[in-house]
Amino acid sequence: MLAPAEILRLARRNRRTPWNWLMQGLGWLFLCLALLLHSGALFVFFLVLFAAGFLNLNLPEMPDNAFRRLAESGVAFEDRVLQLPPGWRRAAIWAGLLFAVCFVLWTLWSRSLIALCFLMGGGALARIVASNRASGIRP
Repeated sequence: MLAPAEILRLARRNRRTPWNWLMQGLGWLFLCLALLLHSGALFVFFLVLFAAGFLNLNLPEMPDNAFRRLAESGVAFEDRVLQLPPGWRRAAIWAGLLFAVCFVLWTLWSRSLIALCFLMGGGALARIVASNRASGIRP
C-alpha cells in the first residue's frame, strides 16, 4: 500500500517526462476550449488528459524536436519557480500566475472579445520582451 506522500512523489516524477508534460498541456488546451464553448464533454476530456499526465506511460523516448524542447523548458521553469527562496519575488511570481490563470479562465468563460484581444496582445508583448532580453537588449 502506497502512502499519500509516495503517490504525490511518483506523480511529480512522472509529470516531469516530456510526454506527460505535453499531455497535460494538451489537456489545458481542451480546458480552454471547454470554457470557450461551454462544453461538458471537452471538460471531461481535459480531466482525463490531465490525470493521465501523472501516470507512468512507458512510452519510447521522445525525439529531439521543438515539442521536447518546449516540455524541457516548461519543466525547468517549474523547477526554478519551486526552488526560489521564500520572499517577495516568489510571492510576486505566484500572485502573477494566479491572476493570469483566473483572468484567462474568466475571459474564456465570458467570451469577452476585448479581454481576449488584451490577452493576445499581452502574450505577444511578453514574447517580444523575452526575445529582446535573450539577445541582450534591456528594456
